[in-house]
Amino acid sequence: MAYKKRIYEKVRSIHRVNRLLWLAILSGMLTFAVVVIVLSLTHLIVPASSGPDRLMENIFFLIAIALLLIIFYVKRTYLIPDKIISRAGVKTIHITATDDLDLIEQFGPNAGLLVKSMMIMRRYFMVIWSANNLLVLMGFIYYLFNGTLRTFLIYLIIALYSMIVNFPSFKLIKVCYESIFKKPLEMNG
Repeated sequence: MAYKKRIYEKVRSIHRVNRLLWLAILSGMLTFAVVVIVLSLTHLIVPASSGPDRLMENIFFLIAIALLLIIFYVKRTYLIPDKIISRAGVKTIHITATDDLDLIEQFGPNAGLLVKSMMIMRRYFMVIWSANNLLVLMGFIYYLFNGTLRTFLIYLIIALYSMIVNFPSFKLIKVCYESIFKKPLEMNG
């Protein structure tokens, strides 16, 4: 049990980077929301007198649907522990972070596979989080052109929901750990 606890502590410290990245993107999205609210309350941006541009609205809507499909596809296709581990096993990834190298040095080649899995996981999460950020950015741009607060809020709520659903929990890493270290833990340490 001490072995598992030690490796979990190390992995958790590495995993904090994912949470910081998630928080940074979420903070950016919330900053857009604050800017829009300030612009709306100060009446610096007012709704277009002729109504929203339907062509622009449809284009933004199609792009938003495409981004949501990308998010769904990446989540359901690539963020599956077995697929992450198999990709980590065949993919050449240069590990340079000191924490990652220390983990591999202390716990061996299986830890290397776990670190590579975590790096791949981070890349997929970044695709999802960036797509969410793009949704909010599109809503912001649409708001600037048309002054339609409702559309911005819809894009914001969808993106925030997706960010919450795609929070980088430690559960996925635990599942990867259990798959990689299939031997009983007492034999490893």
